[in-house]
Amino acid sequence: MENWDPSIDPTFRKGQCCFYTWPFAPDPEFQEETLHEQDYEAKNHLFRNYLPTHNARIERGAHVLERLRQIDPAAAALFAPKPYLVEGMTLRLINGETTDSPKSYSALSYCWQQGAAPPDPGRRHVPINSLLYQHFILQRETADEGVWCDQLCIDQTDKAEKAATISAMDALYTCARVVVVALEDVEVSPEEQAFLRAFIADYEDERHPPMPPPHLLESLPFMSVHPVLLGFFVKVCGSRWFRRAWCSHEMRLGRRHRFLARCAGQPANTLLSFSDFFLSYLCMLSSSVAVPADVKPVRDTVHRVFSYAAYIDELRRVLNGAPEKTVDEALTPAYTTHVSEIFALGAGGDPNAEDRERDANLDRITIVLNTVGNGLCLRREEAARSPLTASTENCQRLLLTLSLAAGDPTALCTNGDPFTFIGSQASWLRRPHHTDIGSGATRQEPLPRMDDSAVELDPSPALAWIAVDMLLPGALEEPSADLWSLAALLVSEARNAGLGGGFLGQLAQGPEYLGWRMEADFEDWNVNFTGILASILQFGPRWTLGMAAKCGFAGPTVLDDVRAAVRAHFADGFDAGYLRGLEWTASAEGLRAVNALLRIAYWMVGWSMSIMPQTAPERASWKPWICPLAGANALVIAPEGVVPAVPVALLRAGSDRLPRAWLLSDDRPSLLGKSILFADLSDGEYNEVLGSCLQRHMKIYGPP
Repeated sequence: MENWDPSIDPTFRKGQCCFYTWPFAPDPEFQEETLHEQDYEAKNHLFRNYLPTHNARIERGAHVLERLRQIDPAAAALFAPKPYLVEGMTLRLINGETTDSPKSYSALSYCWQQGAAPPDPGRRHVPINSLLYQHFILQRETADEGVWCDQLCIDQTDKAEKAATISAMDALYTCARVVVVALEDVEVSPEEQAFLRAFIADYEDERHPPMPPPHLLESLPFMSVHPVLLGFFVKVCGSRWFRRAWCSHEMRLGRRHRFLARCAGQPANTLLSFSDFFLSYLCMLSSSVAVPADVKPVRDTVHRVFSYAAYIDELRRVLNGAPEKTVDEALTPAYTTHVSEIFALGAGGDPNAEDRERDANLDRITIVLNTVGNGLCLRREEAARSPLTASTENCQRLLLTLSLAAGDPTALCTNGDPFTFIGSQASWLRRPHHTDIGSGATRQEPLPRMDDSAVELDPSPALAWIAVDMLLPGALEEPSADLWSLAALLVSEARNAGLGGGFLGQLAQGPEYLGWRMEADFEDWNVNFTGILASILQFGPRWTLGMAAKCGFAGPTVLDDVRAAVRAHFADGFDAGYLRGLEWTASAEGLRAVNALLRIAYWMVGWSMSIMPQTAPERASWKPWICPLAGANALVIAPEGVVPAVPVALLRAGSDRLPRAWLLSDDRPSLLGKSILFADLSDGEYNEVLGSCLQRHMKIYGPP
């Protein structure tokens, strides 16, 4: 295994979690003579692997910026292409042992003290606990490796240097060999230390096979048997570090992470050091036990960012000598998920800024720009004076407008409450919502980039309307009464056969969608459930399976299972007489096939209900409608009296799963809500539909 290295192998457990004790308390004073500015050659070497990506993003950013100038010139004035990384930033690294140019560096991630002002440039102290800082310095792999810490390596009095370095944070943390995380608010108790010392010995014991990790498959959840370990994990997840915007940014950018926490009691000057692999392992152990409500979103983030499965995939790639994954330029990240997540996290802003809250929001904008990697940076001074950043809502509007210019399809699919920028006038633009990325998606999954179709925005501060090309289907129709009664019969007989998960199903959707009785056992939900099944019976099995694949039903394994069940029993279509005769109830194959249809219907109604507004229009008024598309079949769930329409830019493969159906009022077109257009159409078929259903440059307002 020529390419093997323990730093990329989560199955090599030795050293993933360790205790260290120092014989004395480290000096908290920073030694200025250890700080060295790096020359062009050194920076070029340190960032060499990142430069191709950096340059490609700058090129892409120039296109996005030109597109933004067409859509919103005032917004475009607040952005610029990122400067060339090597020439555009000052890089200082700490290294007191050698004057040689460093071959690599590690970076520190920590929470600035609340209310702390930038340190004086003269006599300085290290910005974190001196014990943790000293261990950070000793994390170096070789004597010529540098270390980077923002408070010490950036001239805090030089605004231009700060702005350039902030813009380059994505490169700084991505290129670091390891990101060392100081959890200053976590203290490991004596009881936790005693347990962890014994647990580490067991965890590293070679009697455990490489896979799966120890104790994951035990009948009793390991953390319920050992609550002290659960308490330690909850304590770690409760750290302020997981709730700060900059720290979240650094967590996502780093390739490898090492976490440090102080230990209480004796011996003094003891700390615990553990890796991202170990944190991922603890996260997996915790998945079978309950955690406090405020810890659950942090655990979900840890599971996503420090994914054990992703670590194993990367290990296989390296061992097989496969090339690194490249970014498909036809895809774009979903800006809306990053906007909603980052603006929900804490950011302090510069204590010396005239408007500290605005400065914190400018930090959040910069973090979003770095995270989506669009090659743009914020013109900080101009943004600090612009009315477009005067509030959190305006900052989010700015980024969502940018996402529209970048071709992010979720820019047209945000499904939260409407923004209100001026008085009580609602905008067409809605706040980000967890449903924006569509069914069957992950929050990091890229989406097909929209074409540069014509878009016009209301130039007033109210952002009241958008003008865009729209697909307008024909008049909506309800499924026939005969098919509705047949669908009700199938539901009843399947329940009698014990299918659907029992009373209330499984109280959750996915990942296999077996618990459809959660829908069928409630009268108001049952209308949608039965109506959707009636539509499935009308459209046929080919449409049903094609739609399920395109619109995000379950994962590949579940989809294959459902596809096999339906095709085996309904290869020639749905025969109403056969279904009413109940012959299918006499065979396991027939029950399995009908249950597969009910599972798809369960997903369709459940996903649509997650998009429905929680208040008006009333949820009970939403029902399934057959949506004619010039001879093609489609289904939408919506309240009566609305006009569904779809932005033409979203009529392409990969956007099917998004809430792209705009629900419009039938007088002055006002956007009342959004839903999913369930369809099985290829790009070519969409083009045929547009021939008879297209309305160009349709001006659409926010709700009245």
